[in-house]
Amino acid sequence: MRTQETDPSVQADSDTGSQEHADQVLLATGPEKMSFFFKYLLAFTPIILVFICILARFVLDIGISTFSTVAENAISNPTAGSAGGTALVTPALMSGLGPAITGLSPAVSYGTNVAILMIAPVGIFIIIAVIGWSMRVAEVWSGVTLTLASSGIVGLLIVLMTGGAIPGQERVIVYLKWIAFLVQPFSVVATIISLVWLEKFRQSIQYTLTEAGVTVRGGVWQIQQHVFPYSDIGSVVMEQNFLGTRYNFGTVIPVSNSRWGEETSLRGIGAGGQKGSIGGGVMFAKGRQESSRSPLDCLYGIPDPEKARKILIRYISRNAETGAEQVSYLKKIYENERAGVMTGTDPSAGSIPDLLKKMAGLRDAGIITEEEFETKKTELLKRI
Repeated sequence: MRTQETDPSVQADSDTGSQEHADQVLLATGPEKMSFFFKYLLAFTPIILVFICILARFVLDIGISTFSTVAENAISNPTAGSAGGTALVTPALMSGLGPAITGLSPAVSYGTNVAILMIAPVGIFIIIAVIGWSMRVAEVWSGVTLTLASSGIVGLLIVLMTGGAIPGQERVIVYLKWIAFLVQPFSVVATIISLVWLEKFRQSIQYTLTEAGVTVRGGVWQIQQHVFPYSDIGSVVMEQNFLGTRYNFGTVIPVSNSRWGEETSLRGIGAGGQKGSIGGGVMFAKGRQESSRSPLDCLYGIPDPEKARKILIRYISRNAETGAEQVSYLKKIYENERAGVMTGTDPSAGSIPDLLKKMAGLRDAGIITEEEFETKKTELLKRI
């Protein structure tokens, strides 16, 4: 929710001569740099994936090479490994399969190379990008996606510019090899971009605690601003990891009454089958709804979180007490008026000024409108 910022200066009202002061700022802070430590580590995901891809390529190459060697030995020496030297494959059968195997070998080699290059790095990068996006971890999927997209685009341009000298079938392998090569430099570039973006994002976040509520503002490409009135906050949660306890920073989460601690359970029974078989199953899932730990949804990684927690608790309690007093005032006025109607008497002239003061207090607190106050004021003055 976007709100208009209030000028902290004193504003004069020319009609009434009264002065209004803006809400006093109780605390203005932002996330500590150390609180983004693990986010900075996640920004190195593209570089880590490059090493994983290199290891995967090494393992896959060894596996394919071993399999090819075993297959060639079995073809060239049919009697090897057979009991009593008996040939597992007769020479006549080998003479018939020989041309077919020779013709199939290039296709198998081509498909194997494509499969390996599609797994590492393309497949690995895509899987991690999808996992990061589904878990809403921007530090993971943004850098990984940028690395793979940049490598794919540049590799395609290189293949298109040199395509005349490459046979049509080999262009796919050449393109995948270029991607496998380009992810190495582009992973470093993507990591640097992610780190710079994270730091700018951290610096843009501002947390302001006033007498009215909590304001959260921040963003790099798109500015967001959220306001949490104290009346909507039911509890306050403070969290500190081992770095936070050491360097005195932590996350303070203003939680509404309806969000924290709720559990959602799903149960189901299913059955299915086909000719000759039947099956069934029971499903149970249980989830817990908790408040977001996003830096734009709470007071994330702020210094001296205990100070912010105490301010929140104090004003939440004060807001609750004010609400209780206002309800009590309304109840007393209603009971007095009802008693006057039941007995046929009006409030005494001496009690009317007190009622007017209470009504003015309700108006200033926003419980009743100015029109309602004037109407009630006119009605009470007529009774004097």
